[in-house]
Amino acid sequence: MGEILVELQLLRKEDVLKVISTQVYETIYDLFWWEEGEFDFDLQLVESYKKIPFALSTEQVLLNILRMVDEWSEIEKKVFSPYLIFRKTDEGEQKTLDALALPNELRKELTSEQELIYGLVDGNRTVEEIIDRSLLGRFKTSEELSYLLEAGLTEIGSVQKPNLITKVNRINFSGAFNFAWVGGGALLILLIFVSIKPSVLRFFWDSGIQRVDMGVPVQLVQKAQLDRIKAALEIHYLEKGSYPNHLDELVFGQFLPKRDLFYGKGISYQYELRDEKYFLKR
Repeated sequence: MGEILVELQLLRKEDVLKVISTQVYETIYDLFWWEEGEFDFDLQLVESYKKIPFALSTEQVLLNILRMVDEWSEIEKKVFSPYLIFRKTDEGEQKTLDALALPNELRKELTSEQELIYGLVDGNRTVEEIIDRSLLGRFKTSEELSYLLEAGLTEIGSVQKPNLITKVNRINFSGAFNFAWVGGGALLILLIFVSIKPSVLRFFWDSGIQRVDMGVPVQLVQKAQLDRIKAALEIHYLEKGSYPNHLDELVFGQFLPKRDLFYGKGISYQYELRDEKYFLKR
């Protein structure tokens, strides 16, 4: 679609690349907030766009994402709800009467992104609506809203409660219906089976089967810990430019929880740094 729009001269190549880059960052940023999950890795060639070549540096993306995660806690204190409604302050209104036509005085103080967000603040739009209209992504839009608030150009007007339509739109009906369909079918089969052979219930009631707690194999736990430590070491190297002298630095830098540094009964993993290479073992 991007190539077609560029061919029709409806968009510039730079605009398409900017949108794709924003989509990539938003997707990876959301992944960093997952506390658990499962994935499959399938190594294969990726189709490239001939007319609009696009590539991002993995290291640069990772560093920017880590910065975004680090700064989000401060941004969230000011932009704490997607239903917040911002409005221009008296200071901002004195500088401009038209939100979409800023005078030179205010234009020099703001970047193009801040100017765009400032123009979208009208006292009626919610943060969610401003994010959708700006096309800058959730993090960048929230960051600029936070800046405008600190600069005294905007203020929080109110919080709009989501209406019934908004709440309904946020429900995943397809997943709920699928779950209900499968659950209802299983329940129906169970009822039919029990009605045909009611003696089956006695088997479960009189069963002498006892639960056994198998536990998690120690080797798997330790292997997972080592993998997490190695991943944290690589992220530390990308961010700081070197590996840490001690594993405790990973905890202080919030790259790793302290419990992952120990195995068994409080025994720590052995770590040594020599010639810019690390050695890690039990």
